[in-house]
Amino acid sequence: MTSSEFEEGDIALSFALAIEDDLKKRTEILLCENGNNLDVTFENRERSSAHFVQGFEDMISVPHNVFFNTMKFEDLDALLRGKENICIDEWKAYMEYDNFEENETLIKWFWKRRQNLLFFWRAKKYLPVEGFKGFPSRLRISRVYKDDDNAFPESATCLLELYLPQYTSFDKMEYQVMYVTERAISTGFGLL
Repeated sequence: MTSSEFEEGDIALSFALAIEDDLKKRTEILLCENGNNLDVTFENRERSSAHFVQGFEDMISVPHNVFFNTMKFEDLDALLRGKENICIDEWKAYMEYDNFEENETLIKWFWKRRQNLLFFWRAKKYLPVEGFKGFPSRLRISRVYKDDDNAFPESATCLLELYLPQYTSFDKMEYQVMYVTERAISTGFGLL
């Protein structure tokens, strides 16, 4: 990578890290003296990377070169991105329903149309490496009491919750779910 390619990338990093706790309290950690005022540039990128490597080694308790030499690329990819293959039976077993019964017609229709749904639901294409068990809570489908077959499903990705209107037919539900999930994929909704 050349200096101009690096600068054009506009990575907007500094030598400071902002961390937010569960109570939304924000703390800034300086990686070096005056780090919040020091931008990462082409010239100092290796210094920035050294801080990342040190933090990584602190987490894994072994030197990074030992860690990476013992790991296949596919394993590292799975750790960073999660599982690509989705087991529908595992997904169903990890579900929770709010004002729905598992054997209701609407829920049966729902499971017929699941392509791209996970992405719409949680804003990521892949499961955690542990599968559905890696989520902080169960996925939830909540009934929305709207007498409108044109209402779209909605998602609260941070809550892992999908709000599903009471559709009167499978075709209507399929169309609305397909529309929002395809739109989420095509417009870059969420994290890829």
